[in-house]
Amino acid sequence: MLIKNKTIKAFLVFLILFSSCSNYVNFTSNEYTYLLDSEKEINMVQFYNSKDFVIWKDNSLTNTNVTEKGMLKQNTKSSTNVKVFTKRNGIICDNSPFSSEVLVGRPLKDSQNTLQFQKLKDFPYEIRESFIEKNLQNKKVNNDLFYLLPKRIEQCTVNSEVIYGKPGGFNKFIRAFKTKKYISITCCVVDWGGEEWKLYMKNATYLQIKRKESSKSRLKINEAKGNYVK
Repeated sequence: MLIKNKTIKAFLVFLILFSSCSNYVNFTSNEYTYLLDSEKEINMVQFYNSKDFVIWKDNSLTNTNVTEKGMLKQNTKSSTNVKVFTKRNGIICDNSPFSSEVLVGRPLKDSQNTLQFQKLKDFPYEIRESFIEKNLQNKKVNNDLFYLLPKRIEQCTVNSEVIYGKPGGFNKFIRAFKTKKYISITCCVVDWGGEEWKLYMKNATYLQIKRKESSKSRLKINEAKGNYVK
């Protein structure tokens, strides 16, 4: 029994040491205040999203033709634009020109489209309450984290391939057991390039930064996926 207890304690110590050695830290109000006090420009700090998420927009195009009998015939074609953002995708952020409490982030290097991030405690009241209930599922709440800020939260129906069609063996495994083509999920609505897009995240994503800028050379980063400070 004594040996077993020692093994368990050693394992717990290993987990604690392993978790404390992460090269990333959560971006909180304390980190934000530190940057302001040190007069470091926000857009010169490398940010990352903490969790996977996907955004999409359903499009439909209706063509109207005249048949040989002079009847009008409409043909509607539907398509879905999908963008997948994997965990630790590089993001360049800056202060919003409309609110000092909001950061706008560009997650793609070849696009000026942005997403908004804000401390949870500063979310608009109705969005905050819905976000805690539906996205955080009333789990432990950290009001100082800069979460991705939705325009609103709603129930939507989406093709399951949009959600489970993401890269990775696990998602392929999940797709194999999905019998319903369309599923109902809780999604966020965000502005993307001046249009409303839907957004799904299994776990609510928030901003992170590196523990040490000097650690960049020790991390293997695929800079083709994301937007990075030069």
